[in-house]
Amino acid sequence: GIPACYASSCDECPQVCGILVRTREGRPVKIDGNPDHTVNRGKICAKGQASILGLYDPYRLRDPLRRKDQGGAAPVTWESADTEITDTLAGAVSGGREIAVVTHTMHSPTVKKMFREFSVKFPTARFYSYDLFHRRTREEAWKICYRRENLPIPAWDKAKVILCLEADILGTEGFTVEQTREISARRTADNLNGFIRLYCAEGTFTLTGANADYRFGLRPEKQAAFLAALVAEVLARTGGSKSKIESIKGCVPLASFCKEHNLSEKNVESLVKDLLDHKGESVVYAGNALPVSVQILVNYLNEILGNQSLFAAASDSARDSDHTSAADFGELVARMDKGAVGVVIHYGTNPVY
Repeated sequence: GIPACYASSCDECPQVCGILVRTREGRPVKIDGNPDHTVNRGKICAKGQASILGLYDPYRLRDPLRRKDQGGAAPVTWESADTEITDTLAGAVSGGREIAVVTHTMHSPTVKKMFREFSVKFPTARFYSYDLFHRRTREEAWKICYRRENLPIPAWDKAKVILCLEADILGTEGFTVEQTREISARRTADNLNGFIRLYCAEGTFTLTGANADYRFGLRPEKQAAFLAALVAEVLARTGGSKSKIESIKGCVPLASFCKEHNLSEKNVESLVKDLLDHKGESVVYAGNALPVSVQILVNYLNEILGNQSLFAAASDSARDSDHTSAADFGELVARMDKGAVGVVIHYGTNPVY
């Protein structure tokens, strides 16, 4: 009756939080955050806690299935499935035909090791990686601005003002467990002097918007114009030259933008004042859904405000792997049409979806 806990890692998202898996009589029954892990420090999100249900899903396949000629699928034994698959893979190698493995980004070192061993066993194997949700636009903008591949993780716990543009940092975007832990610790009645002011501009009502001190309802396609007007306003108040202000593409006066889109001028003025009063202590953050041009403007605004120290290179997030380009996927399909691909394995992916 005494439970045993095993330390492990959650693989539900790129955060890879440290977890403790509680077991009774060898059966896992509960997942919690590992308090000794440096990222989540005992916290865990709903997806991480619910992931244990995958062990007990009544709709999980009990056996391999093989599609029937007349439609549908019938179960086959593991022995026959293993034999057929290994024979097919060996035949592809002997015939010089490609074995394509299509995956999402893999965070597990054990899975990566398995793939390396698979490549040694079957040397014609090639791996293709894609994700339905990713941060490619932010990475590209960061590379253009700073010539660095890896994105730094903002020091949320050191900021005094945060502006989120179409970014649900407390709900679904980024390293949400770490972000929520650091931001919520600075938004308590016990720490009024270090209280973080949170602004949010978004098109849908998110968890971040619900917790924001000021929320601006703004459609995603209007974020670029709003940000351009905000950059121009900050430049004007910090002594920026007229030519520099006029060089910002799509720029209109901030007051005019507020009137046109029914934004509270008083609240927007509070945002501008907070950003200027806390230069070097604020974070402007755009969501992954916004284009590269907006991400570059965000980087520029953080530069103007002197927020570089909150985006230190030492906090660069690790890159698990590079996504396969659309052109490479196109070439894979072309090789399949020519018969140069002997096997395609979908590892946890659903390209039809």
